[in-house]
Amino acid sequence: MKKYKIEVSGKGGEVYVFNLTDDQKQQLVDGDVVDDGMDVTEICNILEVDDFLDTDEVVLGLYPNPYLLSIRVYNENGDKIWESDDNLNLQTEDVEYLFEDPNTLLVEDYIKGTPMIYDLDIEEDFDPKHLEPIIVSVGEVIELMTGLKYNNVDLSQFRDYGDYWSKGYTFYLN
Repeated sequence: MKKYKIEVSGKGGEVYVFNLTDDQKQQLVDGDVVDDGMDVTEICNILEVDDFLDTDEVVLGLYPNPYLLSIRVYNENGDKIWESDDNLNLQTEDVEYLFEDPNTLLVEDYIKGTPMIYDLDIEEDFDPKHLEPIIVSVGEVIELMTGLKYNNVDLSQFRDYGDYWSKGYTFYLN
């Protein structure tokens, strides 16, 4: 068995999803939340939460653009054996659409770093042609690569989270 570590780095988003009542949505519209008309405390008060982390619905991923992300593969000795370039194909016909309800607030926390690390054990040598992105569209406004498949196997069960940090919030109302 050959062991590989796959690190996925770049820019993306951690999206916190809140289902809204009609009244909450109207308050957010009146407060112009989408154009930064409200501060975080006001938004949290309307959502009746202490923090944006107080939701069960979070989607983490990187923007599926080869200029904004990098995939590096290391062998079991820690030697880099492959790195993506600007020609990385991140297209797929299997985009999953999430949270299309019209009463939804999406809070996108822009992130930068290495949010995805995979440990891959396979019989054969690593071949980047077998990598395929898992793409989701959140509320039809944010498209993220949330994971990888290798040779048609979803690698989510082999994922660990690396270091990434916040770069600021953007708000979307469906």
